[in-house]
Amino acid sequence: MATHSTKTNINNFRTPLLKNVKTAELAKLAELAKPPKKTNEKSLSEDNDTLVIPKKNMFITTKNSGESAAAGTNIRTKNNKTKIDNANYVNTKFVDSGIIGNKIAKTKPIDADANKKEKEKEKFARAKRLLKENFGHDDFKPFQYKIIDNIVSGTDVVAVMPTGYGKSLCFQMPPLITGEVAIVISPLIALMADQKMILDKLGMSSCCYNSTLCQNKKREIEDGLLKGLYRILYITPESLALSSALIDRIYEFQGICMIAIDEAHCLSSYGFDFRPKYREIVNTRKFLKDVPVLAVTATATNKVIADIQTVMEMKNNILIKTSFDRPNLTINVKMYSQNTLDNIIKILHDANGPAIIYCLTKNDTEMMAEKLRDAGVDAKAYHSGLNKDDRFKIQEQFMNSEYSCITATIAFGMGINKPDIRAVIHYGCPQNIESYYQEIGRAGRDCKESSCHMFYKQKDFIIQQKFIDDIKNPDYKKVRNNLLQVISSYVNTNECRRKYILNYFGQNTDNIMCGKCDNCNAVQRKIPKKDEYKLFQVLNTVLTIRVTKGYSFGISTYVLIFKGSAAQKVKNWMKELVFYGSMRNYSVKTINELIYSFIELGYLENHDVGDCVRVLRCTEYGIKFGQEYEKTFDNS
Repeated sequence: MATHSTKTNINNFRTPLLKNVKTAELAKLAELAKPPKKTNEKSLSEDNDTLVIPKKNMFITTKNSGESAAAGTNIRTKNNKTKIDNANYVNTKFVDSGIIGNKIAKTKPIDADANKKEKEKEKFARAKRLLKENFGHDDFKPFQYKIIDNIVSGTDVVAVMPTGYGKSLCFQMPPLITGEVAIVISPLIALMADQKMILDKLGMSSCCYNSTLCQNKKREIEDGLLKGLYRILYITPESLALSSALIDRIYEFQGICMIAIDEAHCLSSYGFDFRPKYREIVNTRKFLKDVPVLAVTATATNKVIADIQTVMEMKNNILIKTSFDRPNLTINVKMYSQNTLDNIIKILHDANGPAIIYCLTKNDTEMMAEKLRDAGVDAKAYHSGLNKDDRFKIQEQFMNSEYSCITATIAFGMGINKPDIRAVIHYGCPQNIESYYQEIGRAGRDCKESSCHMFYKQKDFIIQQKFIDDIKNPDYKKVRNNLLQVISSYVNTNECRRKYILNYFGQNTDNIMCGKCDNCNAVQRKIPKKDEYKLFQVLNTVLTIRVTKGYSFGISTYVLIFKGSAAQKVKNWMKELVFYGSMRNYSVKTINELIYSFIELGYLENHDVGDCVRVLRCTEYGIKFGQEYEKTFDNS
């Protein structure tokens, strides 16, 4: 494939997207488009070739000849014959109704000293008109226009923005502004389908190119791209690697305004969702040297961002990071119990709106959907075991609010862009904090109050550890182990969960207590009176062992102590403890749940000491309770 190092500036020959142009304006454009009467050069009409104002999706573009515009450039018109041979024929842009147009006419040289601020104002005003006409928004969100403007100006951009912030608009606007094609690389077919569905409703032309298409459909899309029928091409990295000839022809016939990499964290081997095929995107970048790259993601640490910039050879890029905070989300994490299903049903009823329940397995999605239907909740399951048509139908029905709850594996999560989701529930712990943050980010995209809940089992971490142990690549195994340790620490922390998430993604917070997570609210909750003495027993035992022996143990050891077990794990000195066997009438399961309830209330913490090993410790809040409770003995 040849490298286009001297691509003709296609901006000089860009034609209008004639959307919403009135009849009177068309007549005006047609008049403006006529060639000048006074000229010694061969006119367009002498070639029996009439320059016409194109209909929607019909574009005049340059054919890349490797020459400069002044030296003579081929222009593709209706019958592909017209040639401009004189440097006095230059492009004049106008933006009636916010639409790019041009005319070929003799003009005076452009004033290089024109007021820069005035030009920027005009450019921004035009972008806002396009935004209103095509998307119905009155204004951009913070940083959206900055990203778009840099891309249109030819600058690479890395944008880290939370889910629901409007990343998609940043690669949907440039093709409207430039009249060229945007290549959007997306990791999931479901995500591509969702984006196309939204654009279809807005009346914007886009297409998806992936492995699910038959050859006839692929040829139809390829033909449409070359004719200018589509402004946005959604493509998987796997399909991109096999489509270099197609990309070459799009570049030549229509022009490419940007390469957008959605879910760009997939580029990084340090990330939670590394995909080797994403690394091959740089080959397309090397070929399209003058085409800017936009890498967007909602979840990237500073290390991942640096890796993205290196892999994509983004030397002169700008980095735009918004806050990771989603203040409208309430976050709760609880250990699974026999009441979990009842809790989930209550959450769904209280949510009073659409909800997603993420499950770890296909079987769990089916089981959960069935139990919810039995409880009167309108729920459907979504997973990879369903055929393509059924998956599409379920997704479309959920997007159209034909039912209120979907139980899904993570494959569904990245393809959801429904603004009014009121609750996101994790039935099982996600593999890492990045995917967890991305999934809870599906809630409350309309900025209204929404809730996020996780119900986990210790078994979740054991299963995930087994998968990691089977990884052959030592570097990747280390990355996955670190990610598992972080999510494990998050689940067991007693600090503000919002603070934990923000700190992980490099956003510094000072003594934050959000008041909207279970840990912050735990400080305000009181333990049931009937459990106070049991809590004192646990606190006393944990502190006694730590102070007198210098040891810390996991929850399972303390369960054996309170149960009065004679297991080999229980040492003789443990049997001398005051509260050894104090809960022998309770089951192991009940003692476990009791201890975890104390953790959730903030009296204890399951402290992570590394390598996924956790030990039980008392918090300051717990020690204070123990001291106050002990006084009741002194006063009795």
